[in-house]
Amino acid sequence: MSRPQWSPGTRAGISLERRISRSKLSYTIRPLVQSENRVRSGAVRMPGDPERETGARRLCEGIPVDTTTLQKLREAVGEAGF
Repeated sequence: MSRPQWSPGTRAGISLERRISRSKLSYTIRPLVQSENRVRSGAVRMPGDPERETGARRLCEGIPVDTTTLQKLREAVGEAGF
């Protein structure tokens, strides 16, 4: 028994060649794209956006450092003689 040839239009040998017209697809997807994001508000974010936003914020505001770390840094600088 031969195995069915794989192609992008098949899955586990079952044909997925059901075609959807562009207008039907647009009708189906448009409400999803235009719907409000119920989990959080704001724009759709792409990969890397959070990192770029954090980098820009830290350039303006500085890098947040907790008090314990800041104290240890000050001690290290003092011990080094700076």
